[in-house]
Amino acid sequence: LMQSSKGLDRVLFTIKLKNRNSMKKLILLPFYLVIPSTYAENLPASVSPLVAKNWQIISFAKGDLNQDQTDDIALLLKPKNVKTSGARLDIYFHQNNQYTLKLSKALGAWSYANEQECIGSAFDESSLNIQRHVLKIKLHDEPLCTNTYSLNYTYTFKYDQHRFQLIGFDSFSGDKLTGNITEKSVNYLSHKIKIHNSNFFPDKKIKAKIEWKNLENKKSHYLENMGFDNDDYNLNFEEQYK
Repeated sequence: LMQSSKGLDRVLFTIKLKNRNSMKKLILLPFYLVIPSTYAENLPASVSPLVAKNWQIISFAKGDLNQDQTDDIALLLKPKNVKTSGARLDIYFHQNNQYTLKLSKALGAWSYANEQECIGSAFDESSLNIQRHVLKIKLHDEPLCTNTYSLNYTYTFKYDQHRFQLIGFDSFSGDKLTGNITEKSVNYLSHKIKIHNSNFFPDKKIKAKIEWKNLENKKSHYLENMGFDNDDYNLNFEEQYK
């Protein structure tokens, strides 16, 4: 079993094969682990009252976002009705012994698939994370039929001046046929971009290459204003950091 440095939710390959012909079959396997359906059953009791009627939880995170020493809550939701599309992000601050809705944002009908055979969901149980006062939102794009590539994106936000400012952006692009991997990491605080190119297949003997660039466009991005309105949003956002 091999895992990337980005986290336990992405699995590159599950077994080690001896020859190239077998490896060609292996690379058709997904990059992601499937998390058991008992996830929703293990949520804290304080979360259930925050879920709007006719909605269900895709992902949940708890932690201090506004640095007031109390845990806030982020919920990623989708409609219970399978004929209705569209995900939603709700963020609640814990204030005066109760949870107050701070942000509710639609994330687009493209963001998860119900019965479409070749389109996977952009979100899963691992999509939200809160640590060290920052919120991470992870999305991925992997065609379930051809399954020749895998893309995923992580947006890192910090609550500041009553808004959630984007302070980091990470992307991962893996071609399962060639073995080429490109990872980009943008730090909006240091205004630096790290680009890491590598290849999974050891027989290709391709050395990993790390390139650093300065972030020329210092425009600030805020969660409240970011689109996420179509399935090209992530790719277009990543393409500006070539």
